[in-house]
Amino acid sequence: MICDALVEVNPYFKFVENINRPEEYMRYTDDLVKHIEVTKRHEFAGAQKILRRLHTRELYRCVGEVLLDHEKMRKME
Repeated sequence: MICDALVEVNPYFKFVENINRPEEYMRYTDDLVKHIEVTKRHEFAGAQKILRRLHTRELYRCVGEVLLDHEKMRKME
């Protein structure tokens, strides 16, 4: 869910553009999530809603699950 919140604010922080620029990417710390939560910018409302759901444990539902045994894992390699 945090990933979804960060995707929402990517146009403002430009994570995708800076991922190959370590000097810029290193500036993104855990403080970023707190900044998104407390900012008054209306553009961040979607990300704030996702983070609020995370804090209140209103998590995404599991849509499926697959159990793999060793044989299936070997076939995937």
